[in-house]
Amino acid sequence: CALPILDADGKTSPMTTLLLQIMSALNEFELTTIQYRVCSGLNKTVNSGTWSGKAGYGYDIVGTKSTARLVPNAEAETVKFMFEKYADNWGTHKIASYLNSNATLTKMNVNWVDSKVYKILSNSIYIGKRVWNKESIEMPEAKIIDEGLFAIVQERLKTNANTTEINKHNKFEYLLSGKIKCQCGQNFVGQHRHN
Repeated sequence: CALPILDADGKTSPMTTLLLQIMSALNEFELTTIQYRVCSGLNKTVNSGTWSGKAGYGYDIVGTKSTARLVPNAEAETVKFMFEKYADNWGTHKIASYLNSNATLTKMNVNWVDSKVYKILSNSIYIGKRVWNKESIEMPEAKIIDEGLFAIVQERLKTNANTTEINKHNKFEYLLSGKIKCQCGQNFVGQHRHN
């Protein structure tokens, strides 16, 4: 039988308040228990060297759930291409455009965009290192790129990130933002000028 939340005067009774607090505490306890179990399971999976989740671009998952491992597949050649071209001063947009013009699709069978290329270029799994809870875990079987090339690409990504700061901190609103595009497909960016 359910207790009414409010009494006849529209006020909560001490018993109702107590029951609500107990139920709230039990819900919080259950949530904390679930979070603990999920984290424990993920930590166990990662520390055992097995893979959980989907395979990223360039990889397949082999083995059962308890022995799942990432192994490079045919897409690994495209990953190498991305790293090599970025190191040769191609931009993420140019790489994405090239892949699209050659009918190379993403893992989800859609066209490439520069942000997807950026995610691949900045992911240490491609040198066989998985980052988990700010710790690097070696996964040598997942290595596609050598560490020297990866370091060159990371330095270039870091340098190029600094050149876009003007766009991130733009305090002016432009009515045509995102509406005018260059023939290459990039958006034009407005800049305020003092006369």
